[in-house]
Amino acid sequence: MAKNVLDPSITVMNECEPDTISVKEFLIDNLAAGDWVGIDPSLHCIESVQKLIKRLKVMGIHVAPIRQNLVNKIWKDRPAHQLKGPIVLSQEEHGRDARDKIKELREKIAKKKCNSILLSALDEIMCKNES
Repeated sequence: MAKNVLDPSITVMNECEPDTISVKEFLIDNLAAGDWVGIDPSLHCIESVQKLIKRLKVMGIHVAPIRQNLVNKIWKDRPAHQLKGPIVLSQEEHGRDARDKIKELREKIAKKKCNSILLSALDEIMCKNES
């Protein structure tokens, strides 16, 4: 969706795509000592933020929590979320048959003797390139 509504001068990077650099790599490549990074603590796990802060601190880059979502503050005409339920992608769109993916997931759950799994990140569910 972002590619369809953002200005063409903005490059949208999807972390699921193999040639996309990580946020950490992007910050390291584009910031210098004395620069500041604002992080919304409600959007990131503490472990990854601590690692990022440690790496940026070595470079002299400061990190501060931002308590409000800046995207919501700036993007005034943002379209409302559409609650349509899940979309099942075809094998051509996803690269794998959904039944095979579900079967593999069930096998992993059984192997670890679990009775459930929590998928909390979209890339765990939606990525075409899986290992």
